[in-house]
Amino acid sequence: MIKVDKENLSIKLSRELAYWVGVVQSDGSFKRYFNKKTGYQGFHISLNVSEKSLLMQLKFKEISEKLFKTVAKNYKERSGNRYDYKFSVIRLLPLFKKLDIRFGDPPRPPVWCLNSNKLFGAYLAGIIDGDGTVKIHGKKYPQCHIKITSGNRQDELKMAISTMLKCWVGVYPGEKTNMLNGKIIKGKYVDLEFYCSKKNFKYFINFIIPYLALEYKRARLTNFINKRFLEKEGPKREFQVFAF
Repeated sequence: MIKVDKENLSIKLSRELAYWVGVVQSDGSFKRYFNKKTGYQGFHISLNVSEKSLLMQLKFKEISEKLFKTVAKNYKERSGNRYDYKFSVIRLLPLFKKLDIRFGDPPRPPVWCLNSNKLFGAYLAGIIDGDGTVKIHGKKYPQCHIKITSGNRQDELKMAISTMLKCWVGVYPGEKTNMLNGKIIKGKYVDLEFYCSKKNFKYFINFIIPYLALEYKRARLTNFINKRFLEKEGPKREFQVFAF
C-alpha cells in the first residue's frame, strides 16, 4: 500500500472523495477502450445502475464534476430500465495512483481513509450504497445486518471495518447459478457481513448514515437505531439525517 503525499495533491482529501471511491469500487467499473478507426486508446469509468440506485448515480456524477471537472451525461438505456454514466479518465490516472485509488474487485480502502472516522465512514457509505444490503432480522430482538457482496474475498475491507467500527466481521464464500440464453451459468461470490449494534450504532449515526445517498437504506438504518437503541430514552433522543 502506497503512502499518500497530501501536500502534492491537486484535490483535497474529503468525505465527498471518500464516498466517490466507495461507489466506484463497489458498483462502478474501470475499463480500457480502443477506437479501431483512430487507433486511440483510453480508459473510462462507468456507473450503470437501475432506477432504484439513480440517486446514487446522480450524487456520483455531481462529485465527479466537482472534483475531477468531468464533462459527461447520464442517460437511460434504450432497452430495460437502467441508467448509464461514463467518462474518460486517462488524464486522471496519475492522480488516482497518488490517491491510492485501486480499481477492480474486491473493494480496497485507500490508505488515507484508515486513520479518519469521517473519511472511512463516508467511504463505507459509498460501498453500502453500491453493493451493500441492509436487512432487519427478528421481531422480539431485532438485529440490523449489513452485507456487502463481491466476487473475491474482501480481506482489506474486513480488517478496516473491524478496526474502525470495532466489531465482528464475517466473510462467507458461496456459489450462484443463473440462466443466460438457455445456458446454466455458475458463478462464485463472497459476502462480507457485520451488524449495526449497541457498540457501534453511534459510529453509524455520526459517520455513515449522513453520507448514504440511497434514502431507503438510510431510512432503514435510521429507523432501526431509533427503535432499538434510542426510543427508550425518549423522543428527544431520536435523530434524523439528511443526505450530504
